[in-house]
Amino acid sequence: MRFLFLLILMLMTSSTLAATSPKCPGEEGYYFTNDRHSKNPSQGGFVSHDADVTDNIWVGRNAAICGFASVTNAARILGRALVCGDAQVHGSHVRITGYAKVCGTAEVDGSKEDVIIKGYYSANSGLYNKGTYTKEKPVAKVQQKSKHDIVKELVSALNDQSAHYYSFTDGDIRKISYKDHFRVKIDNLNNPCEVLIIKSTKREAEQNRYYANTPYTEETLRINLDKLRVMNIKDSKWKKNYEGMRIFTFGFDRKKTKDLYIFEYEKHHEHGDRWVTRDYKTVSGMWVNSRSKSELQRISEKFRAAVNICSKP
Repeated sequence: MRFLFLLILMLMTSSTLAATSPKCPGEEGYYFTNDRHSKNPSQGGFVSHDADVTDNIWVGRNAAICGFASVTNAARILGRALVCGDAQVHGSHVRITGYAKVCGTAEVDGSKEDVIIKGYYSANSGLYNKGTYTKEKPVAKVQQKSKHDIVKELVSALNDQSAHYYSFTDGDIRKISYKDHFRVKIDNLNNPCEVLIIKSTKREAEQNRYYANTPYTEETLRINLDKLRVMNIKDSKWKKNYEGMRIFTFGFDRKKTKDLYIFEYEKHHEHGDRWVTRDYKTVSGMWVNSRSKSELQRISEKFRAAVNICSKP
């Protein structure tokens, strides 16, 4: 009875003290002790309970031996190297280091000649019994944005864009305030480069002796983006904000007259408060305004990216 109690206690203690490591997911084991029979033993890396190892190997603190791997006869596993699966590593001339992996059914035999596996090299099968094997860190693949994603970024940026500015004439006499707003959408589900851009501008007179001849205008552009030309950002010569500082601006317009369909839709006062619609007419392009230069730079970059990708075959 006493023996049974001690056996149960040992099993419970063993289960409680079992170590785990993220290098060997779902496996229990222990942390190896290097030079355990010397005067200066040191803690090594993780070893799975299912692995086969001998006392004379060396396992670096950040290395690991997982699965049913076998590491014997003074082999050295260093750095952040990993030995796993059914791999066999043996011999005093073996050194596996860096982020190297020896897994699967690979065998590394360093009983006669030096065998070094390092860097990001990964061995999963075959025999390695001499030489150095290395591989540089793989470059992470940058996920390429699709044409639809790039145009959507432009649509989102322009939809968020609005500006309030003033025109100044006769010195610093304020004449009319302007409020711009954009509405943009992709207008062809099969071709994201076909967009509809509507720019609305509301004008208000700021002094009695001035009036807004066209209080409200809408400019509508329906076009494939590869037909557009985007101009550089500059500060406007006649637009200012309320504090009198200049507004930044950039324009986009057609490359060829026949390829662009831009119309201006205007309303203006006639006979008191009655609104009258002006006839449609072609206009040459549109301007984007802002008191923030960085904001315009962000929109301009997205505009150019959309125009560039839409221009590719």
